Amino acid sequence: MASFPSRACTLALTLLLVPAAARAQAADPKTMAAAQSLFEQAVAEMDSKNYASACPKLEQTTQMLPEALGAKETLARCYEAQGRLASAWAQYGLVEVLASRAGQAQRAAAAGRKAVALRPRLATLTVELPDAVRRLPGISIASDGLALGAAVWGTALAVDRGEHVIEARAPGYRPWSRKVVIGEDGAHARVEVPMLGAEEAAPPPAPVASAPGSAAPVTSTPAPGSPAPAPAAHPWQRPVGIAAVAAGAAGLGATGVLAALAVGKKNASNQEGHCDARNTCDEIGLGLRDQAADLGNGATAALVVGSVLAAGGLVLLVTAPSRQDGPENTGAVRWRIDVSPARVGLHAAW
Repeated sequence: MASFPSRACTLALTLLLVPAAARAQAADPKTMAAAQSLFEQAVAEMDSKNYASACPKLEQTTQMLPEALGAKETLARCYEAQGRLASAWAQYGLVEVLASRAGQAQRAAAAGRKAVALRPRLATLTVELPDAVRRLPGISIASDGLALGAAVWGTALAVDRGEHVIEARAPGYRPWSRKVVIGEDGAHARVEVPMLGAEEAAPPPAPVASAPGSAAPVTSTPAPGSPAPAPAAHPWQRPVGIAAVAAGAAGLGATGVLAALAVGKKNASNQEGHCDARNTCDEIGLGLRDQAADLGNGATAALVVGSVLAAGGLVLLVTAPSRQDGPENTGAVRWRIDVSPARVGLHAAW
């Protein structure tokens, strides 16, 4: 682990946290001050090999300044020094992708070499589900509290050394969990989820005894064939769902507009020699590149917010009771949302 002298913290933060494309629009001064303070403390603690305290501070720094590629690199080195190789490998990979997009080829190449060097040393954990378990309605699997979608069942996932907790749940079945300890780098652990046991039905309530001479308690029993009472409706659910879908659609529409404007600004920077093939720009080109970066960030934010609003509104709409549905039309509909690294899905079963 390289040394990070505390007297160089201010200069290091200036160079590491602000990419060239973002210099024209600095972060909020209060945020920058807080991030610099955390960064300086983390660097000093890394010099003292106190990685357990330094790494969380660097995590907070990268959350406060998402564009801080240098802070992400330092966090990756902290993870590596702490022995959390899977976390370091993932962080180096993130830096490689973001630096490449920012046109920082040297930084991207260095992070890529680090990730490649760590890959053979990673420990892995594979969660296997037999076919009978996979077919359980509503089955969900989590590793250390993080949901694992069906796409990664049976796949060897990189994990840090230490203790990991695997959990399985399904409606109507008893939950299951198991602890797995990864003791060394390069270990390959495998866990098979067994068939879950059915939950026991709750015993019927005991009859209420009546005192001698008192009237027996009166209970109301529905007549045979009569419909069960309908669940309470939520009159707000449908209009809120419609509004959320509309807002989400507007956000997705804005994404395309902002993305097109960003491309236009970048193309303009390449015209009339403002920027060359090595991304060296004059003052006009740099301004156009900064505008393109801002528009690209806005497009990303609009895409994320629009997608969340649209998905949430759709869930509210499809689960809202119909105004025309009577008790005789009420069915047992089960809804389930699956999340995996590749997709987000909504499933219904009747």
